[in-house]
Amino acid sequence: MRVAIVTQRFLPTDDAVTAAVLRLVDELRDADHEVLIIAPDTPRGAPPADRVYGGMRVHRVPALRRAGHAPTGLPWPRLRRVLRGFRPDVVHLVGHGLLGYGALRIARGLRVPVVAVDYDDRVGPVACHLYRRASRTLAVGESGLDDLAAHRIPRVHYWPSGRVGTGAGGELVEHYRQACATPRRARGPHPVASGR
Repeated sequence: MRVAIVTQRFLPTDDAVTAAVLRLVDELRDADHEVLIIAPDTPRGAPPADRVYGGMRVHRVPALRRAGHAPTGLPWPRLRRVLRGFRPDVVHLVGHGLLGYGALRIARGLRVPVVAVDYDDRVGPVACHLYRRASRTLAVGESGLDDLAAHRIPRVHYWPSGRVGTGAGGELVEHYRQACATPRRARGPHPVASGR
C-alpha cells in the first residue's frame, strides 16, 4: 500500500507525537508499504531538517516559527504535485493545523481517502472542521474518542495508542482498506460506519 503521512510533528522535533509517527513509519516500512513523509522544515535561520528517514523520502514544506511550539508547516502549492506524483492509496494525517487541512483538501481533490489521527484529549473548532471531512478519524485515547463523539464527528474509530498493526491483517492497514473501499461521492466525506 502507498501511504502518504502528512505530519505537523517530525524530526528534529522530539516529543510524544513525533515518537508515535516514527514508530508508525518504521512499522509501515518493515511491512513493505511504500511511505512518503510530508513534514515541516526547520524555520529560516535554523539548520535544514533531514530529507530522508530510514531510507524513506521526507518532503519538507516551509515552516513558520511559533514561540514555545514546534514549527508550523504550510501547505505549499507544490504539495499537490508531490501527492499527485506519489499516487498514494491513502493519506494519513497527523495534526490538524494548516498543513493537515491543506493536505486534506488536496487529497479530496485527488479523490484519495484520508485517515486522520487525533492525539489530543480535547478537540477544538479547527480540528472538528478537519475531522468531519476525513474519510475516517482514529482516536488514540478513550477521552479523545469521547470528545470527538461529543462534537458529533462522524466515522470515528478507536485506535489505542501504541497498537500500530501495519502488517497484511494489521489494525491500521484495515482502517486504510476500509477508507479505500468506501464508495466515493462526488462531494463530501466518504460514508464510513462509526464505531469503537
